[in-house]
Amino acid sequence: MIANFLVMLVFGGFGLTCHWLKRWAKRQTTKDFLIYMRTNRKSSIGSVIGMVAAVFALAPGADVPLTIATLASAWLAGYSADSILKNE
Repeated sequence: MIANFLVMLVFGGFGLTCHWLKRWAKRQTTKDFLIYMRTNRKSSIGSVIGMVAAVFALAPGADVPLTIATLASAWLAGYSADSILKNE
């Protein structure tokens, strides 16, 4: 169902946000989230595209069950995509 896929995209976006929160908590960045994403646009666009591509790979069909494993994988896709590409 397409709604399940959209929920997975939201979890991936939450993973992106959690990576910023981790960097902010460790004082690796002092920028708020929107400025953090705008500062280095190429890596921000890359991390979002990487997260969306990973969620597409996790959900090859429209009938994707929402389990803890699929939601955690979508979250991890967003977190790790931002972590890999935003190594400042």
